[in-house]
Amino acid sequence: MNKASPRVAALLTCFNRREKTLACLKALREQLPARTPAGEEVEIDVFLVDDGSKDGTAEAVRAYWSAAHIIPEDGMRFWCGGMRRAWEVAAATDPDYYFWLNDDTRLLPGALARLLQHASGADETGDLRVALANCRDPELGIFTYGGYERLGAHPLILKSMAVNEHQPVFADTFNGNAVLIPRAVYRAVGGMESFLHGLGDLDYGYRVVQAGGRNVVVPGYIAECERGNVITYWLKGPGRWKRWKMLNDRKSGLPFRDWLLFARRHGGRMWPLVFLRPYLRVLLDI
Repeated sequence: MNKASPRVAALLTCFNRREKTLACLKALREQLPARTPAGEEVEIDVFLVDDGSKDGTAEAVRAYWSAAHIIPEDGMRFWCGGMRRAWEVAAATDPDYYFWLNDDTRLLPGALARLLQHASGADETGDLRVALANCRDPELGIFTYGGYERLGAHPLILKSMAVNEHQPVFADTFNGNAVLIPRAVYRAVGGMESFLHGLGDLDYGYRVVQAGGRNVVVPGYIAECERGNVITYWLKGPGRWKRWKMLNDRKSGLPFRDWLLFARRHGGRMWPLVFLRPYLRVLLDI
């Protein structure tokens, strides 16, 4: 009997971005054939949460990738919730790899094969390694998303890793645009936590390191994604009330419950000060 091909479960969530979602899936399909370090050709299963799209995304995806698992939701999942739901459904099939992929990210040729070369699990090598992509702006060619170095006690004071064209580098945490997680890492670390929109990817990167693993940034750029607009509540000018609304925005701020969980988990012994800092800055308008 022939051994079954290793399976990669691609996890995506989408909301009313049909053309971008289709472009993302097209670039994903063009990754095949891709092989593991052992030379095995992988198969890709798509698990896509359609979070209440009204633009025909689900129908278009079904027409393009008929075997895709499309998981309908009510529009309140946001990014972390959608990715968590896709992961839950995919985990029931026990794939060899889980592949986080933002639907506005386009993989460059050979990206998946390069990720496979750098991701490993304890059941194969004794080393837990997540592999992630550096993303560049498709027009400007500059860094937009990827791995980060933590600069101090505050878990959100981060510096993007310098893009090394020749050697992998190790990150303290990462953005979740294109991240390959082997089964062994999932078993050791678990799935994504119950964040609503942001923080879930940064949290997972920290948890990999805490479990004794490594976040490996694949050399060079292997994906493209425009930088999203981020509301910077910490900048003075808009006034206390507007800054307070920015701070608590579910998508671009630090919602109370999510920030409390993140600060307690990654803020160290001084986590209460880490937690209070953004609220004090806004209330004091500094």
